[in-house]
Amino acid sequence: MPKAKLAGFFNGVLFTSNAVFNNLGHPIYSTWLNWGRHTIGTWPPIVMLSSFGASGVLIGQALGSVIFAAIAFMLVRRVNAQLDTTAPGAQGFGIHQRIHMLFARGRW
Repeated sequence: MPKAKLAGFFNGVLFTSNAVFNNLGHPIYSTWLNWGRHTIGTWPPIVMLSSFGASGVLIGQALGSVIFAAIAFMLVRRVNAQLDTTAPGAQGFGIHQRIHMLFARGRW
């Protein structure tokens, strides 16, 4: 049971990185990471570990998720480091800041 939870964590990292890439203007990163995980990250580890039975297949699939989650994490850090925080809308709501201050009573 713990193996399944750990594999779910790495799938969550990939899912979250997809949202980051799509929202920050790098959708091709999420496309290539998903394609890579489902081809290169799935078949070779499963074929290598399939001699151990069903548990080897599950471990091989989880191994591919771990590798591509690590790649995704490094790419997310690189994309976040390249963000321009001096852009007009980068500091929250930009031109709508006054409206949010009025109606949210400054709780942002």
